[in-house]
Amino acid sequence: MKKLILLICIMITSFTYSQTETERIIDKYSDKISQSFEEGLQKVAPVAEQGFEVAVRLQIAKGTVYMLGAIMLLTLILMTFFYKPLVKYIHEVSGGSIYGFVVVSFIPLGILLYNGITRLIAPEWFAIKEIIEMF
Repeated sequence: MKKLILLICIMITSFTYSQTETERIIDKYSDKISQSFEEGLQKVAPVAEQGFEVAVRLQIAKGTVYMLGAIMLLTLILMTFFYKPLVKYIHEVSGGSIYGFVVVSFIPLGILLYNGITRLIAPEWFAIKEIIEMF
């Protein structure tokens, strides 16, 4: 029985020693690891700022493209009322009514206008949203 107790005491002592030794090693290298991590973040910060600026410019470009699409669609809608050959063509294709074409084309017009205006008003928000969606 004494041998068993002695064996248990030796195991507990060695386990305690290994834990403290491990903690000592972790403490020794944790400062170096955190310092290296901070240096890496300082190097990456300017690149991240430039990347965000590019993402904002991309959202402005997307908003501009949406607005141009909306202008082109609005021009097409207005041409259906004022340009006679186009009116004749739509009458032939649609069976005599251009109002169905006009009503249906207002749906994508609204979507394009909404996307274009919101991206031009708040490009930073859409840039952050896009960055978050990547991860």
